[in-house]
Amino acid sequence: MGQQRRRQANCRLARRGRLSRGFTLVELLVVVGIIAVLLGILLPTLTRAQAEAQRISCASNLKQIVTAWLLYANDNHGYVCPGRDYTASCPQVLGSNPSAPGQYFWKFWDGQQDEYYGPTDLRGYDASKGFLSPYTGSQALTACPSWVTLLPNNGQLGYGYNWIYFSYFDGNPNGTGGPANSTTPASASNFHWTNITRIRNSSQKVAFADCARPVKNTDGSQLQTTPFLGTPLQQYPAFHARHHGLGNVAWADGHVSSEVPVWERTSYTQATVSWDPIGHAVQFTPGTGAAWQGSVLKSVNVGDLDSDGNPNTDELWVTGESN
Repeated sequence: MGQQRRRQANCRLARRGRLSRGFTLVELLVVVGIIAVLLGILLPTLTRAQAEAQRISCASNLKQIVTAWLLYANDNHGYVCPGRDYTASCPQVLGSNPSAPGQYFWKFWDGQQDEYYGPTDLRGYDASKGFLSPYTGSQALTACPSWVTLLPNNGQLGYGYNWIYFSYFDGNPNGTGGPANSTTPASASNFHWTNITRIRNSSQKVAFADCARPVKNTDGSQLQTTPFLGTPLQQYPAFHARHHGLGNVAWADGHVSSEVPVWERTSYTQATVSWDPIGHAVQFTPGTGAAWQGSVLKSVNVGDLDSDGNPNTDELWVTGESN
């Protein structure tokens, strides 16, 4: 009987010893290897899931913006909001500069810029005071979650507006209105807003989109913020496909979709945009400055929005008649 008890006790001690001993080095290496393999499989999936969530959030932001834009038009006899106003909100004399904050402002669709700080100082930018701000309820306009400001320059949301065809302003951007280098005050004739009832095929006309543009006098690889989209005819690409090769677009009928940019030119030289008072339409004069190479713009995912394969038409942008 005593011998049997000793054998049972020895068995219990043996089991306890086996349970209490640690992992061997080989076993630890196997576990670490399995974890590394699992991480290698899961991390790309998690990264894609995060990027997709940001793309969806960005689309929601653009839906909010285009809805506010439609509400603005509804309250203003059908006329869409200005892209910018350098006159009433900035009544400075040509060549003068504000001597303190709070004197002169440039107002845009997406916010207001205190000109004391200049366009590249974020302290002067207020996203709650743009033309669309009163139509977003208690929620202010929100920046694209995938947007990273590389170089600020008016507008900090990462979105741009089809200003050329929807709300062209041919006044002097120094706040005086009238032609460039003029001290003539701006008048209603300087503004050419489109009435929303005159936008043909609104489901195929760009209103807002993910936006960034190449910095002038560079090779195009450095980007800056801008609240304005460029069109194929302008040759100043600004549609930014920051969501793994896709960019979100808000169309004039209020729907939002994800699109792929195009690069239909081998090089881009910015054209000059002006107003034709006889034809009552914007016109483009070919540029003569340095060109950006299409391959460089493609490397930073900045291109055009186009559907007919012809960079000399603006079929997704031109709206019809303007006033």
